[in-house]
Amino acid sequence: MKYLLLLFLSVSAYADYGLPQYQDPSKSYKCWKKIQNQIDKDEIEGKWRAKLNPKNSFMYMAPTSRVGRWWILDKEEGFEILVKETAFDRVVLKYPLKNCQPEMAHVVFSNPLKSGFTDASLAQTIEKNKSGLVYTWSPGMGFSLDGMKAIQKAAEKNKLSLSILTDPNADIKTAKEALSKAGLKDITIIPNTSMDLRFRNALIHFPNLMMYKDGKMVDVIVPGVMGAEQYAEVINSFMEKK
Repeated sequence: MKYLLLLFLSVSAYADYGLPQYQDPSKSYKCWKKIQNQIDKDEIEGKWRAKLNPKNSFMYMAPTSRVGRWWILDKEEGFEILVKETAFDRVVLKYPLKNCQPEMAHVVFSNPLKSGFTDASLAQTIEKNKSGLVYTWSPGMGFSLDGMKAIQKAAEKNKLSLSILTDPNADIKTAKEALSKAGLKDITIIPNTSMDLRFRNALIHFPNLMMYKDGKMVDVIVPGVMGAEQYAEVINSFMEKK
């Protein structure tokens, strides 16, 4: 009964926001032609997705072909803004609406995260395995542990590599105690510190499942908990797509 309820909640959430909200920003930007010329130098991998920014207006984000490097489009009064961001730096191009001649700034982050499961870890994992699963859990969400056991079975059934990551804001002691109590002492606590996964919403809802296939991320996030058979079905539905 528990898994039936959890499956219903998971599928409902999956239907609502499992897939990114794709939207073409080209008609919303006056300086689009010059913005596009810049983007063509480091082409996007997939599609633009729309998100609400802190000003409650739409911004747009898209991954490039390199793990951990993203394009971001936004606006502020009198300017359209294009950002190329990694965990280490940010290049900002501001296009004044009056002439669309960009002003550039380059910011290098002083203390980029180098521990945990970083973008470099993700890139190495994808390069090594080509296809696999990434499951992020939190000790604050008790059902995460049920999901962990189920996804391990599903990964084994589908013969896929599985990376189990922890909410980076979780207390390590609490996480260890939760794993021990659930009989999962063989699980290593690895904080999910990947910017790429964060931009894909991996830190919004726990637990969640992401996938990569043929050396590329699958553009979907599966939130919530399922049983092993249900996980296997969802995995197959995306892994079999061409």
